[in-house]
Amino acid sequence: MVFILNKVKNITKGTRHKIVRIIAPNLYKDYLSLLERNNEIPRPMVVFLKEYFKDKLLVGCEIGVSEGLNSLSILNELNIKELYLVDPYAPYFQEGKCLDYSKAEGIAHKRFKEYKGKVIWVKEYSESAVKNIKSPLDFCYIDGNHQYLNVVDDISNYFPLIKQGGVIGGHDFNGNYLGVCRAVIEFSQKTKLVLQTKKNDWWTIKEEMGK
Repeated sequence: MVFILNKVKNITKGTRHKIVRIIAPNLYKDYLSLLERNNEIPRPMVVFLKEYFKDKLLVGCEIGVSEGLNSLSILNELNIKELYLVDPYAPYFQEGKCLDYSKAEGIAHKRFKEYKGKVIWVKEYSESAVKNIKSPLDFCYIDGNHQYLNVVDDISNYFPLIKQGGVIGGHDFNGNYLGVCRAVIEFSQKTKLVLQTKKNDWWTIKEEMGK
């Protein structure tokens, strides 16, 4: 339906979306989810970062880059000084499947040619890559190995690098990745931080630590 309306002349994009939202709300929701998966619209945490930091010059990190679509969204939406991209681009097992991202590395590097002055590649596993993060971070987006212990390690290793008032968060906070959910909830309970979630993203602000 969205595709058909896109072909109709003299109807603005906003009007088309309103029509679909009214007459087919579930279809519109699926359409937005597709756009988010393809990073044609920013993920919720990226939207929050844009509203929270506004035009502040930022140093950030993404763990789990793959083809770089979300990283590109971060660079396009935020005022980035440096963005550390952490990914070993090595096969690993997750949820019983062997994932191979070797081809994704070349795609990502081509995607960031025009951002050479801002992007810092760290081709290592996240637990060893942390030593190469030379600047305090305004934010860290975690989307690496989704196994419980890996997420626990990523949070505990990178949280100390976040500035007071900075943000740590990530992707795939949903029922398909119970290890992510467990690690994030335990972290929130332990630190008494206010956990914010929207769709598949989660995040929290470091300065909100409980007393």
